[in-house]
Amino acid sequence: MNEILTIDVSTAQARASLYRRLQTDAALRGEARRLSVRALGQEVGGCIDCVIDAIIQIQLKYKQKGKSIMEAKPYAIRAGAVINDVLTFDAGKVLTAASCTEELALYHLHANPACRKFFSRLPDDVDERIRQYAARNAAAQDATGATDATDATGATAAAAETGANDTTGATSTAASTSTAAAATAVQKGTNDAAGNKKSFNKQTSNRRKKR
Repeated sequence: MNEILTIDVSTAQARASLYRRLQTDAALRGEARRLSVRALGQEVGGCIDCVIDAIIQIQLKYKQKGKSIMEAKPYAIRAGAVINDVLTFDAGKVLTAASCTEELALYHLHANPACRKFFSRLPDDVDERIRQYAARNAAAQDATGATDATDATGATAAAAETGANDTTGATSTAASTSTAAAATAVQKGTNDAAGNKKSFNKQTSNRRKKR
């Protein structure tokens, strides 16, 4: 097991003893700095306290993640570097040593190739990974565009169907109204004719009575 993982830092006295050792042990300081980059994705400053803090963080992460922290990360950001999203200015896509994942690193390397200078470590095949990332991203955008186009076509068809139904309904209503008006007019004519006939018969009856 790496010596960094077994150093006692549990008490103030133990940390004071480690401080004195690090003042003269360049190899231990170098190992702590290398493991910090590998396990934490962070470069360590030159002061002894910075090295001790890094050792403490490495041990804590080892307890959480186990041996996987000993594996070198393919991407590492220089200490203090902050890479902002230059495409959408999304605060959630800000890249730092703490937030460095392959997906986020490839996003920035693809969107802003100039940010490569802020990386302290990149995989040997990074250009191929960027190309593959760009291809996946383009395919995802094409799929999204196709879905949007399908939704738009469906909306247009629905609007056309609604318009046709409205037109049919309006025509039907107009026809019904016209038919009802015609029926009313016929009924009125029939009633008028009956009334005229009744009035004529009454007048004829009155003339006969006078004779």
